[in-house]
Amino acid sequence: VREDIKVRMEVTTGKPKLLIASFGTLSTGVSVKSLCNVVFMESYKSEQIIIQSIGRALRLHAEKETAIIFDVVDTFAPSKGNVLYAHYLERKGFYTARNYPNRELIVNL
Repeated sequence: VREDIKVRMEVTTGKPKLLIASFGTLSTGVSVKSLCNVVFMESYKSEQIIIQSIGRALRLHAEKETAIIFDVVDTFAPSKGNVLYAHYLERKGFYTARNYPNRELIVNL
């Protein structure tokens, strides 16, 4: 089933496709070159896992011009030792160290 999904994700014509996967699914052994957008919803701080997952979107594809990574983070009370926010700050350091262009968008709920 996994191999079939990977093949279908490479087809870029027709309906848009959405792949929902965990870091475990996308961190190693997966190559879907047509990925343009990746959304991180989990709070990992492992540099290897984060960089490998970003690498999935950075693979070249004839019909892809850019890749966008969305890193969603809970910032509720960041000054009170929020672990999820601390993990995000570590990930942001990985992005900066590799000169990945990044910006923050704050959404007030």
